[in-house]
Amino acid sequence: MTRSLDSAVVRTNGKKSLVNVGRYQMLKVLGKGNFARVEEAVHTLLNVKVAVKVIDTSVIREDYVIKNLTREAKILSMLRHANIVRLYETIQCGSVYYLVIELATGGDLYTHIKNQPLGHLDEKTAKVYGRQLVAALEHMHSRGVVHRDLKMENIMLQDARKEQIKIVDFGLSNIYTGDNPLKTHCGSPEYAAPELFVVGKKYGPEVDLWSLGVVFYAMATGRLPFQSPRDGQTSSEERRRQLLVQINRGLTTAQKKSISSMSSEYRNLINRLLMPVAHKRITIQELCFHPWIGNDGKNLTKTSHGELVAMEHNAIIDEIAEAKSTARTTIERDILQSKYGEIGGMYNIK
Repeated sequence: MTRSLDSAVVRTNGKKSLVNVGRYQMLKVLGKGNFARVEEAVHTLLNVKVAVKVIDTSVIREDYVIKNLTREAKILSMLRHANIVRLYETIQCGSVYYLVIELATGGDLYTHIKNQPLGHLDEKTAKVYGRQLVAALEHMHSRGVVHRDLKMENIMLQDARKEQIKIVDFGLSNIYTGDNPLKTHCGSPEYAAPELFVVGKKYGPEVDLWSLGVVFYAMATGRLPFQSPRDGQTSSEERRRQLLVQINRGLTTAQKKSISSMSSEYRNLINRLLMPVAHKRITIQELCFHPWIGNDGKNLTKTSHGELVAMEHNAIIDEIAEAKSTARTTIERDILQSKYGEIGGMYNIK
């Protein structure tokens, strides 16, 4: 799946800066994580902007991260949905691994909510985003994928219109089956389901539904339902203990009061999502039919990327062949041989 090539790096004021990798020219850093960063880039032949996740394996100390380095690409290759970021290409340059993915330019949901005049979304807008999130989760879970780090910072808005969302960052995601449940504790504590704090406890897609409940609550109130004190005096152990007490308790009178102005359908859904007992939590199948998500109680419409018709496919092949000054047959062979290689990446972008 991954091809190897060289990248160009320059040094400015003593600091290294990535200029280009493959056919991509780097433009600016969009964000940084524990062992990866995301940069905005442009494909030099197609003149299309993308996001590039840069993972330097030489600075990673955790064995399981190295072991599962290619898992994010494998999982993204399984998903094809309008509300899930698309994988275009994978590249390996020495110890550095690159994922070229779809660029969402509208910022993350957390920032968008904080920028609202009232500090939260109105219920109509929350429902628009909510339907898209549920559709994306249904698509994921139907393919055995559990995201495991669903939070507002990992929900991007596609563009300046801020109408369509994209779930991003599948670095902690994994494949789940009934015969092979998950048991690794990962993700952000404020969004984590109670069962994730129990050492060795097995779980599945229900943890994403708890996280979704946290996101839904935050969209309507502008704050997280479960938070540990950040006064600078409380120890990290005590903060974690207090947070865990809140999460295990679930919604209290104070939280229910915060959403009392919302519709009864919304309040019912929050109670069913933020259910501490995992087997009593609403399932993704039930969620698709919930009145707050569905249309007058009807099932949620599935919105996924359709397959290209032959005319569109041929037009893209012709465009790439012209850009590369290469025969059509060569382009088609390269795409079949390496779906996420250089030529496959151009095809995916188009």
